[in-house]
Amino acid sequence: MSDKNKKNIKGLGGWLLFFTIFYAIGFLISIYLIYRLLFSFNSIDTFSKILAILYILGEFLILNSLILIIQEAKIAPKWAIIAVWFYAIPSILRRDIEVSIYLIVLAIIWTLYFKKAPRVKNTFKKDVGFKI
Repeated sequence: MSDKNKKNIKGLGGWLLFFTIFYAIGFLISIYLIYRLLFSFNSIDTFSKILAILYILGEFLILNSLILIIQEAKIAPKWAIIAVWFYAIPSILRRDIEVSIYLIVLAIIWTLYFKKAPRVKNTFKKDVGFKI
């Protein structure tokens, strides 16, 4: 791809659109699973409660990164990277090796995408949020 074409690629499209849709769907599914888990919160062990809290924190990270992506905020890629890595933590704590490997590989792929892709560099340029 020529340098001129790389400079023209921007906005919510391509793999960035895929990521956004993928994480929005995952967010909605996780909300439902957390909702079910919270109804059994009193009957589960302490370790499961810690995992539930981690999942809830992960949901806030994903929601925040999705909002920042839609706003095309400068800090959106950093939040998205934090969110994808954070989601690997519960599976690592559960010692679910297959899921952990899958999530770590996904986190590596998305980290590389958010750090190297021309679309990401050209899209996220807005200062969004509170100024102190």
